[in-house]
Order: sequence, then structure tokens, then C-alpha cells
Amino acid sequence: MKEAVLVVDMLNDFTLDSAPLKVKENAKIIPNIKALLDEKRKSGTAVIYVCDAHAEDDKEFKIWPKHCVRGSKGAEIVDELKPQEGDFIVEKTTYDGFYNTELDSLLKQLGVKKLIITGCVINICIMYTASSAVLRGYEVEIPLNCVSALDELSRQCAIAQFKNVLNVKLS
Repeated sequence: MKEAVLVVDMLNDFTLDSAPLKVKENAKIIPNIKALLDEKRKSGTAVIYVCDAHAEDDKEFKIWPKHCVRGSKGAEIVDELKPQEGDFIVEKTTYDGFYNTELDSLLKQLGVKKLIITGCVINICIMYTASSAVLRGYEVEIPLNCVSALDELSRQCAIAQFKNVLNVKLS
């Protein structure tokens, strides 16, 4: 079964010390994601970066501090995980990597049936993107050492949803 790795929101505005929405665990998962990408690229697996890219006046800024404004340094992928030749980048404006993006059409064009979803954070963008993937018929795997959480309760609630509602493979 043809698969792709999604790297969700591993961006400066969620990772750097100066980030407006710093996710402390991101630093810990970067080496794990890098190792997974190195392994999967060797076998020809597609790598797709799914990245927050907001307008200056995005309505999401009523909920969260201003972050990942399209074209800003904060919206850039962290240096340690920079895309390589042949990788793809899909910009999103919501928690869901499929909503109003070209992600689904890209996956269909590539013949992908299974997604390995990595990145931040497990109960927000990972959850919404995984849910959308399942509803579209994709098989989904989430390597737990390659996703970050804001706190342990959020992690456990998301894991329960993945197991009990979405039938996502957790590894």
C-alpha cells in the first residue's frame, strides 16, 4: 500500500524559544521525525509538509496569539526538518490539513492510501487532519514519538479518540 508521511506544523512559531505559541515538546520530537523521514525517503515514500499559513487578520487570532503569518519567518519549517528536493508543501489556514487545501488531490495524484502523520499538536491539528483523512478513506498511522502535546490530558484524550473512534494505528 502506497504511503506518505505528513509533517504537520513543525514551524518556527510553534518551536523556537521566541515563538508566540511555543510547544515545548516539539524540540523533543524533531530528532524522531527526522529519523522517520530519513528512513521513509530511502524507500521512496512521499513526504508532505502541512503548514499553517495565515493571513495578517486571520479569524483564528481571536482564539490564539498571532502566529504563522504567510511569508513570515514564523511560518517557516524548522531548520532541522527543512524539505528536501521532491518533498511537497501544502499550506492550510485551519486545524484541518484537508480543509480548503490541495492535500487530498495531491494524495490521489500520488496514489497514496496510507498516511503516517507526525508533528504538532496531537489534539488539535493532528486530530483534525487525521479525522479528515479517515473520513476520506485513508488508512492512518500516528507514531506517538513523532507528535507533540500541550499537556498529558490532551495527549490521553486524543489517543482515546484515535483508538476508540477513528481506528487509527498508534505506533
